[in-house]
Amino acid sequence: MELRHWDRHEKRLADSLAASGEGYTVSFVRDQIEAHRAAWHGFEECGIVTQILTRPVGNICVIWLVAGALAELPQYEGEIADWARSHGCVEIRYTGRRGFLKVFGLEEIGTIGRRKLSSGPAGGQTDDGQATGEEDQ
Repeated sequence: MELRHWDRHEKRLADSLAASGEGYTVSFVRDQIEAHRAAWHGFEECGIVTQILTRPVGNICVIWLVAGALAELPQYEGEIADWARSHGCVEIRYTGRRGFLKVFGLEEIGTIGRRKLSSGPAGGQTDDGQATGEEDQ
């Protein structure tokens, strides 16, 4: 599978993934793309990784990762929107820091929180000692 401009953005993609703290690697992302669980949109100035979520209201194209010049993304949004429509998407969502909202004039639709789970039995506490709200039976 040929990934246009992948080599140009691979280092920036690796830096972005490392900053997320979620353990993603470039090889993981490439495997997702090659398995068609994500899509690569390679442009000269930036590379964009999208995923499609299936929802009752229609598919949602999620811009998951951007490598390269963030300021260049708006000029490619139309091309990504056309691609997304061709895959049954009814909207594009951006994941990332709040800076995306300001730079692109996006509507904030929610907040994502997380709780890290221990590898022990369900219920009890998380890895950081916080109660999960479920008591061991």
